[in-house]
Amino acid sequence: MIVAGVAGVARLLAAFLFSLLVLLPAQAVADETVPLDVAERERLGGSFLELPDGWVHYQVSGEENADTVILVHGFSVPSFVWRGVLPYLLNAGLRVVAYDNYGRGFSDRPGPPYDLELFDRQLDGVINGLTAEGARVGLVGYSMGGAIVTEYAARRPGRVAAVVLIAPAGYPVGLPLAARLTRLPLVGEWLFAQFAPRVLSSRVEEMAALAGAPRDFVELYNQQLRYPGYVEALGSTLVEYPLSDMRERFRVLGASALPVMVVWGDSDKLVPYSSSKLLAEDVPGLELNTIEGGAHAITFTRPHVVGPHLASFFRKREWPLLR
Repeated sequence: MIVAGVAGVARLLAAFLFSLLVLLPAQAVADETVPLDVAERERLGGSFLELPDGWVHYQVSGEENADTVILVHGFSVPSFVWRGVLPYLLNAGLRVVAYDNYGRGFSDRPGPPYDLELFDRQLDGVINGLTAEGARVGLVGYSMGGAIVTEYAARRPGRVAAVVLIAPAGYPVGLPLAARLTRLPLVGEWLFAQFAPRVLSSRVEEMAALAGAPRDFVELYNQQLRYPGYVEALGSTLVEYPLSDMRERFRVLGASALPVMVVWGDSDKLVPYSSSKLLAEDVPGLELNTIEGGAHAITFTRPHVVGPHLASFFRKREWPLLR
């Protein structure tokens, strides 16, 4: 009976992990054996910024003196998720910075806790390191990135010109017992490490066949799996980051009077579209753009819809490069 009960919990946990991590393709079972050191960063190429918590991989596009927009990705898929959206922002005359959150992509894996403070420090470091002193920036956050930019804008509204939230995490969702187990300190991270790779490995074909997904999505995603600490980072984030407990921070954002636009697919089951009603209550005056039939993955399955919304929003904004 005990064995059967444990097996039942494991099945529930696996089912939950798939629903939570639907954007993760299967190769999370790949060996995390390649050190992300100086030699490997040189081999990868690209740009890296050294911050107190570790090196951050980033990409900058656009004219140097243009107004800057910072793109913050979500829980699992690194900054290439913005690839289809980027041309629309550049055509709007913006300078765009996209970076990998710690534990993801080619940024360092500094180790737990992957909490609100870590990601807030990282975003602040990116802004201070890649923009002029005192510059105001536009912030765009997707899924968990929406929670990250909300926290930043709530703390430092003077550094922000405008905010875009794309299917933002931060509102409560109903979780089964197995899901709540993953939020337990230590135990939750162990359960995640045990079961997540198996769940992910069974879904690669579904990910590859996702309507509208770039053909090289899986290949790009899998590149980050060579470096130790990815699964640990996701597990720690589930435990430490308030992914469903940010409502008070959204209210602070609303009180700041910053311009806010929201883009959300009405078929999003991962971060339910119904939460847009709560967000509208907490951020009065926000501009809501609903993508009919859009699921959670709209940044890379519907960039031809998301991109024009972002470009149009930022074209309306006029903010000085320096305050």
